[in-house]
Amino acid sequence: MAYQDPKTKKWVRDSRITGCPRKKKRGFRTKREAKQWENARREEMLNPKAEQIQLTTSEACLRYLEHCKRRGFKLNTYRYKANIYKAMIYFWENDPDIKAVDSIMIEEFFDHVFDSSGGKTVNRYKREIKSLFNYLRKRHLIDNDPTSPIDDYEEEVFKKYVPPPEDIHAVLNVANEFESDIIRTAYHTAARSGEIRQITCEDIDLKNNALTLWTRKRKNGNSEADTIDMSQSLRKILQNRLIVCTKDCPWLFPSPKCKQLSKYTFDNIMPRLCKKANVKPFGFHAIRHHIAVQLAHKNWPLIKIQKFLRHKRATTTDIYLRSLINIKSSGASIIDDIELEMKALRSELR
Repeated sequence: MAYQDPKTKKWVRDSRITGCPRKKKRGFRTKREAKQWENARREEMLNPKAEQIQLTTSEACLRYLEHCKRRGFKLNTYRYKANIYKAMIYFWENDPDIKAVDSIMIEEFFDHVFDSSGGKTVNRYKREIKSLFNYLRKRHLIDNDPTSPIDDYEEEVFKKYVPPPEDIHAVLNVANEFESDIIRTAYHTAARSGEIRQITCEDIDLKNNALTLWTRKRKNGNSEADTIDMSQSLRKILQNRLIVCTKDCPWLFPSPKCKQLSKYTFDNIMPRLCKKANVKPFGFHAIRHHIAVQLAHKNWPLIKIQKFLRHKRATTTDIYLRSLINIKSSGASIIDDIELEMKALRSELR
């Protein structure tokens, strides 16, 4: 409400906004000025400007890492990210405001990593640093992602080791029953080591001949269930293992104290057995490689291999196979066949 002071002949505006303190201001020369002031105050009170938060790079990293912890990221993933961010700040030799970090600073750090560790490592670093800036940008703590203009670095061609069948059999020959059951379960499921460690008696459905595997190889590290069919050999292994499952010991492959088998103990099974069998060392994931290669050699379609390996995208399976074997195109021989058919057709027309 605006009114004119009879003594000073100046205008007064009494601003009343629901939910806000009442405020009166005097001294306006015109009624329009008084109205403009009230409108400005109304806009300020009802739509306050976001507080500008200033963060150093280390503070921004800690915010993101706390977010990762709340989202259930594994401890090793948390530590891996933290070590990358520490290395970046250490390289700069200061802790700049996060908004002052630009593409040049990031690229200088990447070049340093490339010179010391190669393209594969720097591209992994880039993914983690990009995740940091995406988190900050979505929360309006920065305006742009400084990693966006930076291209991926060239990586050396690397072929993952695929153990031959005879080496896997050699390891099985020196394994005890417990170890053999784990290895054969890995063989028949192509499961990752963490997935095998997590199998409980509740994950086995003998009635429907199905096994549920829990994986975190998904976006944001979310735990998801994958249900697969059991082969006859796998079914027999799991039936025998169910005997040891109790209410107090639900794990299919427990420790001697009936707890979940530790990652350290699990990861040391294969190196020890390989040494005992006198074969080139390989781990459980190499068995997954072996199965993928065998399926490819059996001319399984890519879509079937993708389903068996439980990849979300066929492109992931294609990249995976190319890192294991040389995939040759059969197109050349097909063109020969087409040409022969054309020649035969021309002969008939004559």
